[in-house]
Amino acid sequence: MAKIISYFKLSEKASMFYDPISRLKVTKTSPGMIKGKLNKKVQTALNSGHLVKIKEDEFNDLVEDYDAAIEKAQKLAETRKASKRSKSEVAAKTLAGEDEEEKKPLNKQNRDELIETLGELEDITEEKVGEIEEGTKKEIRKFIKGYDPATDSGADEDEESDEDEDEK
Repeated sequence: MAKIISYFKLSEKASMFYDPISRLKVTKTSPGMIKGKLNKKVQTALNSGHLVKIKEDEFNDLVEDYDAAIEKAQKLAETRKASKRSKSEVAAKTLAGEDEEEKKPLNKQNRDELIETLGELEDITEEKVGEIEEGTKKEIRKFIKGYDPATDSGADEDEESDEDEDEK
């Protein structure tokens, strides 16, 4: 024996219907269906005009509209999430010619990122990069912070030269 499938939508005055026994949930945007016999609560809702019985074609059309509305809402949410930055911030970065991707602060960079930052320093020689790469993360960070392109030296070298002068 084949089960009877019944399709429903809400009447104009209703806002929602839910029956925990049959697990029928109908909202203004989402129609519902029941497989099998209608229970007392659903039958009462139909008789009182809270629910309206519809055909399968109309049910499918409503479901398609509901799915399209869900997709549209998800795209809108993604767009809003992606554009959290203010327009003025984006405009300022564009005018300044800065990259979209910001670098991490030195204290948050791993060794490879520090070496990459070291290589991006202005007027630094390859030999100097090779020397500094052999140091610890702390030493690399210290060099980058105190780097002076005019002398091709960082903070750690200045301290060494100060120590040499004290010894003389």
